[in-house]
Amino acid sequence: MKYTIIFVLCLFISGCGKTPKPGAGEARMSQAPAGPVQVEFWHGMGGPLGEVLKEMINQFNRSHSDIVVKGVHMGSYDTLQQKIIASLMAKTNPDIAQCYEALTIKLIDAGKLTALDRFIDADPAFNKADIVPVLLDNNRYDGVLYSLPFNKSVPVLYYNKEMFAAAGLDPEHPPANWEEFLEFSRILTKDLDGDGKPDQFGQAMTNSAWIFECMLLQAGGRLLSEDGTRVEFDSPEAVETLDYLIKTLNEAAYKTTGFDHQNDWIARKAGMVEGSCVSRTYMAANIKFDYGIAPLPAHRKQAVILSGTNVVLFKSNPDKEKAAWEFIKWFTMPDQTAHWSLSTNYIPVRKSAIDTPAMKDAITRDPYLKVLFDQLQYADFEPRQAEWYGSRQLLEQALDTALIERKDSAGYLKDITVKIIKELSGK
Repeated sequence: MKYTIIFVLCLFISGCGKTPKPGAGEARMSQAPAGPVQVEFWHGMGGPLGEVLKEMINQFNRSHSDIVVKGVHMGSYDTLQQKIIASLMAKTNPDIAQCYEALTIKLIDAGKLTALDRFIDADPAFNKADIVPVLLDNNRYDGVLYSLPFNKSVPVLYYNKEMFAAAGLDPEHPPANWEEFLEFSRILTKDLDGDGKPDQFGQAMTNSAWIFECMLLQAGGRLLSEDGTRVEFDSPEAVETLDYLIKTLNEAAYKTTGFDHQNDWIARKAGMVEGSCVSRTYMAANIKFDYGIAPLPAHRKQAVILSGTNVVLFKSNPDKEKAAWEFIKWFTMPDQTAHWSLSTNYIPVRKSAIDTPAMKDAITRDPYLKVLFDQLQYADFEPRQAEWYGSRQLLEQALDTALIERKDSAGYLKDITVKIIKELSGK
């Protein structure tokens, strides 16, 4: 069954995608506003991340007397996307919003987004070349910038230094590759109470499509064929990846669901976990031991895949668009992106952010922050087709089954590849 979001957008594009001809109403809208321009920003940032965003919006408003940005929390990302679609149908859309790439493509096709190049080209203070290259590439569509990175993350390895030391491992030497990762996991797996069963494990593992995709690239595989027509989850490299995960589970790890792997790591049940760099924001207050953060272990090469959303600017009138751009520009400048990164553990947008006084001071106090920058050198992003969202869900379901049953890796991957090819073809 196809996803509602895609179906509604198809109807939307066919019925509402044409840009109306300028008329008297639009001429009136382009006149100078009577007061501060109101900009509505829809987002999905809740909890401590939402508090940081709220504080930054307030900071922007205090420094821009002619603009008032109103942040509106829409709940989950799924809810946010559904409300964006509904608002466009009702012509009550926001001025700017967080948006995943798959929806961005549909909005571009519908003619509802304003390209950002004209603002950037007319603004010498912006310095597009300073944007982290992979983030800039992720936001280009047929060579045009229709979005800018907002809350991007990479996966990292969290490890318990105290467990390392107790097991005779060097706390300053996290596993650098798959072989060490499995070896260290075996050493950390222990039967502490002598009942014949391990009660401390090397790893707590979850069925993450994100981590699997990173590992597939590390093994030298691909997510899509070079011509983009089929997924390659049935490749020898994919089989090798799933074989490795199953072997690790059988020897030195256990499977969890949701965020239990992080909770178990905090509870010292597992010595290592892989997760988002942003997970630190949620875990930090509850970690009662000395810990380290490292890049994901490599295999034939180092590789990670970006996660998170970008920010898009909806078409409206010149005053609204200009005011909205001012906020987007402000949020992505070096000092602001450094503050956002340090407060949330998301990736800073600009290369120069690492040279800001705040970031330099933070890295001196916490060298693990540099892990985020280091992994950007070899980061990539997922395919941006609208159907990829559903394909990712199918992969995660297949991984869940495979890591529970632990039988024939090639069989699981062959079956899911057929299903995902069908999903991507739109049939």
